[in-house]
Amino acid sequence: MKVMAQDRIYEHTPKGCTALLIQKLDWPGNEFGLWLPENSSAVAWANWLGDESLQKWDIQNGLRGQWNYSGQFADITSSFSVDMENDCLWYEHSITNTSDKILSEVNARTCFHLVHAPLESFFV
Repeated sequence: MKVMAQDRIYEHTPKGCTALLIQKLDWPGNEFGLWLPENSSAVAWANWLGDESLQKWDIQNGLRGQWNYSGQFADITSSFSVDMENDCLWYEHSITNTSDKILSEVNARTCFHLVHAPLESFFV
């Protein structure tokens, strides 16, 4: 398994957004997409909003990566690591309150999609 980041335009993202593209080495021709995160209300960020929708991921060897964003009231760090032994991808979001106020409705939503996976019908 290998992961890379690529900026793409989708129907709901006319200015583009960044997708993590997951490729299984023994399943060529299929690409599994992950918006990590798709949005977070705590930092008022979304992959379909404005000029900050593109992410600058720091990815090492396609096996682990990290992205950081500073919002008005909070910072978010999203990270992933490939677990080759279990053939899976682990990810997490960390949100840090940088204001003197209590944050409510703190969340980070993530979307996994099969837009470029011709064998997606295998999963249905």
